[in-house]
Parts: sequence; C-alpha cells; structure tokens
Amino acid sequence: MSMIALLSHRLRHVRSERLPKTALALVPFAVASLIACGDSGSSFDTSGMGSEAPGGSPVPGSTPASPSAAPSGDTAAPSQPAAPVSGSPGNGEALGANGLPVSPSEPGSPMAGGAPAAGTPATEAPPATDAPPATEAPPATEPCPTGPICHEFFASDNSNNVVNYVNEFDPSKNWRSPVGVTGVNSPRQVELIDSPDVAGGKSVLVSVNTGFQEYHPVTGERLLDVRLAGTADVRGAWRLADGNTVLGIGNDTLRTVDRTGATVRSCTLPGTGDLRVLNQDPDGNILLGRNLDLFRVSTGCQQQWTARLPAGGKAYSVIARPGDAGGVWATSGGPTTVVEYDEQGQILRQVGGRAEHPEVTLDFFSGFKLLPNGNLVVANWQGYVANPTDSTPHLIEFSPQNELVWRWGNQTLARQITNVFVVR
Repeated sequence: MSMIALLSHRLRHVRSERLPKTALALVPFAVASLIACGDSGSSFDTSGMGSEAPGGSPVPGSTPASPSAAPSGDTAAPSQPAAPVSGSPGNGEALGANGLPVSPSEPGSPMAGGAPAAGTPATEAPPATDAPPATEAPPATEPCPTGPICHEFFASDNSNNVVNYVNEFDPSKNWRSPVGVTGVNSPRQVELIDSPDVAGGKSVLVSVNTGFQEYHPVTGERLLDVRLAGTADVRGAWRLADGNTVLGIGNDTLRTVDRTGATVRSCTLPGTGDLRVLNQDPDGNILLGRNLDLFRVSTGCQQQWTARLPAGGKAYSVIARPGDAGGVWATSGGPTTVVEYDEQGQILRQVGGRAEHPEVTLDFFSGFKLLPNGNLVVANWQGYVANPTDSTPHLIEFSPQNELVWRWGNQTLARQITNVFVVR
C-alpha cells in the first residue's frame, strides 16, 4: 500500500484512536504534502497516469510509439507509451580541476521534491499546533547515485530519429520514443513547454522535418503530431505564449501555425545561409543564427539586433543572456565553442574549444542550455565522427570559467544528439 493510501486508510479510522488534537490537524496536511510532491524519482507529477505502473515506471510490455503519418494539418491518434530503455542507464561523469569534486549544478528538481541527500542532517520538526503550518518546507535535495553531478534531460537524436529522456537520478525512468519521421531534421529542436491539458502541466515539444510533435514527459507517449501540407525541411519549433507555434522552415522562412497546423503568419528572415533552431528572448523576439550571423527578429521577421561569429563558425543555437543586460550566448558549430556577446554585439568570452580541452573529443557544438548556476550544457553532435566510443561525449557541461565539470556519452542510448533540454 502506498504512503498516501496508508494515510488515507488511517484517516478513516482516526475517530477510534485517541490521538491528540494537534496530531489530528497534521494528518490531512501530511496527505496533501505527499500528493503535492508526486514521484520523488522524477521531476514530473505522475498523478492520474493510467499508462504507468506504480512508482512511475512504464507499464511492462509497453512498446515504442510508431504511428503512421497523420493527415496534413491534422493531429495523429495518441501513441502507446514509449518503452523503457534497457542496457546501460547512462554514464554521466562529474569532473573537476585537479581531480577535486564538483558541487552539484542544481540541488533538486524545480517541479517536485526528491529524497534527502545521504548524510543530510535532519531538521527539527516545528512545535505542534492546532493548525497546519502556513508554508511548506522547500524540497530536499535528491541524491545523485553516480557522483557529485547528475542531470535529468530530454535530447533529440537525429540519427536514430528518436527523442530520449535520461534521468541520472533514477535511470529506471529513462525512455526513448521514435518520431516516425526520418532525416536529419527529425527530431532537431526539443523543448519542455507548458501544457495545461496534460497531467503534470508539461509536455515535450520537438520539431520534425514535416511539422512538430508533443510527447508526455513521464511516459514518452506521443500526444500530438502535426504535419504541414506540402511542407518539408522544418528546422526548429518554439511554442509562443498565445499557444501558437513558430517554425523555422528551410533557410529563410519563419512561419507561425496554430495547433492544427494552419498558417497564422509567414515571413522571410534577414541574412543568408543555413538556419537551425529557434529560441525566444524575454521580450518575445525570436533568436536564430544563419552561418556567421546572429539575429534577433520579431515574429514578423523585422530585424532587431545582429552580431557575428568569429571566422570559421556556423551559428546553431542562440540564447538570451540571463537578466536584463541584453546580449546572447551562441554555439559556433565546428570550432566547438559557446560564445557570449553583449548587447552591442561584442564578444565577452568563449567556453569550450579543442585546444582548451584536449582531454575530450569535441566534434560540433549544436544545441545547448544555460543552467541557473551559470554553467552551460552543450550538445556535442557526432555527425562527423565515424566510430565514436562511449568516451566520446554527447553532452558536456562547462562552468563559466571554461572548466569541464560533467559529460555524458552513451552510444547505447544515442548516436547523434543535436539538441538538449536540461530539466535539472
């Protein structure tokens, strides 16, 4: 019997027991707190998930999603939950200068509490009162079983054409789900978005060559599959605040569509050369790169700002710097760097680089995410590596001082990671 069920059972019989009034007042609060915390092994609330076995693990015997292509502009029928991934659970490594341990990059899930870290001293309970406490205690840190740093993330593998979910805190939660579309654009961009209609309030948005899809973050079930009539070469997808989705199509088109795939607006981007993924700044403008050029544009393609990568680069992902200082971070592709710019377009610093990190095989830097502590987790796309080994990392974490503090390289779970969304 689960803890929530046990407490509920005890509540039904509480009148027959002689408990103090203060203890009675805390019982419903304890039940509510457990419900609010959800599954401690995952960052997502799993309540109401009929497709999950107890404890959040996928239902035994479930199979990967592989629905046929949906009619153009329509949504496909929901897929079956993704199969749990067997084999290696992942081999993320925490690294530090001179072999010193590195502090965890993020103490716990931003969406659900985890188990207390080993060795964490217990805190005294507050004095008993006749009413529940006015505020709930912050969630405890969930321990990392493999070292000082663990991550939970979604990643797009455009070689195997799958979406991966990796939870280093609890690898039994890992899943992978085929997107059902082939080619290097399928999938390319991956983001965790707000989805009020989904239990837990989140879904995973991915771009595919002919449109975009959404997946359940816990089960890997495909929730939405939008294919655009007569359209191919979709490079990126970003969900707007109004519920529409803006797509980068080919090298020069920005198209906003609704949930059915119907066009809301379409415009031509400035610049020349390859377009990759899209991001958005706090003001609602779209950030993107085309060869050496970085752009900030409106959703109607009006240019707001531009800067330029050093020679030899190829802009892939452009993300706004935190705060209100303006400027961006951008990956450079082949030079394997992430470059920081101020609002005037001047380079402030670079992290990564083969010369600075000869201890690891760096191939091509594509998507990345900024962490709350200032670190950057970068996708090291391995499309130019013929026979990578497990020591060739798909993902690398750098500190702002260009220290390599964590890496994840697993050829069992992935072949070419082109983008990543780090949950924690």
